[in-house]
Amino acid sequence: MTHSIAIIGLLVACAAGEGRQAKDAPPPAPPQIFTVPVPAQAATAQLFVVLRDVSVPKNTPVRFRLYALVNGADSIALGSTAVPAISRQAEGAQTIPQLQVTVTDGLRAWLKTAPRSDSIRVSVRAFGDANREPAQWRVGSLAIVARR
Repeated sequence: MTHSIAIIGLLVACAAGEGRQAKDAPPPAPPQIFTVPVPAQAATAQLFVVLRDVSVPKNTPVRFRLYALVNGADSIALGSTAVPAISRQAEGAQTIPQLQVTVTDGLRAWLKTAPRSDSIRVSVRAFGDANREPAQWRVGSLAIVARR
């Protein structure tokens, strides 16, 4: 019984410490939203999302997930990509000039059924360790391109 109480006390103390650490950590950055033109060949060509001037921490791997916003919600998964950490001990940020993401077929299917639009809103979300959003990240610009 004494061991059980000690273990419970240890668990409560650890949980309280985790809560304190979470309060000390900076809040996660919100998703970035871009409104971009839809290529004229979107229904027939292979589509890519090009992210430019991407800034991420050097000490945390970052995975980007991209969504097309339909009716204000992350409705259509466009794809994902990742940037590895340089090292856990590295400080500061690294900038990647360009990342390219192959767009899923979900966007093409939606474009075939949706009313024709000249532009689409794209949400970019960043996830670091344990699926937590890193506090410091940025995408300078985003474009959807079509290639045959």
